[in-house]
Amino acid sequence: MTYKAARWLDRHLRKDMSVFEYGSGGSTVFFANRVHRLVSVEHDAAWHTQVSEVLEKRGVTSCEYLLREPQPAPPDRPSEHRWDLYTSTDRDFAGFVFDGYVKTIDAFPDGSFDLVVVDGRARSSCVHHGLPKVRPGGMLLLDDSDRPDYADAVDWIGPRPRTDFRGISPAAGTLTQGSVWRV
Repeated sequence: MTYKAARWLDRHLRKDMSVFEYGSGGSTVFFANRVHRLVSVEHDAAWHTQVSEVLEKRGVTSCEYLLREPQPAPPDRPSEHRWDLYTSTDRDFAGFVFDGYVKTIDAFPDGSFDLVVVDGRARSSCVHHGLPKVRPGGMLLLDDSDRPDYADAVDWIGPRPRTDFRGISPAAGTLTQGSVWRV
């Protein structure tokens, strides 16, 4: 996430909000300290352990932190990248699918969250499953929204009010863009 996006979120998050986060890390601590309820799902077991330790050390109790690892793709599933195939654009995950990871949000009723953050794997799939879970007037944040791999997700979100945050990302150290849509 860019510094600009983090500053904007810091101004707009409230203690009465519920947030769902795809992909965890420093943002998990950031959100957990600012909202009433955070549900965060991670795909990497080692990273999940590290972030869990940080959350425990800081006494964070407002976060339901879940691990959903990728699974080998069924042999009959096409290998192309499409939102309905639950694949990642990261070549390191070729041959794996993120069905369980993406569908974690399906356990919650539509309109359950004030904010859905998509900053993990299979982002196009996450946008498709996450958008209905945003309450009217809520927000969806897609990190790296300028990447061509996510153009289908951006198109699917459609002509909703949008704010782009182009700038430096602390994690990448390069110019990147995140976007927030009002639903």
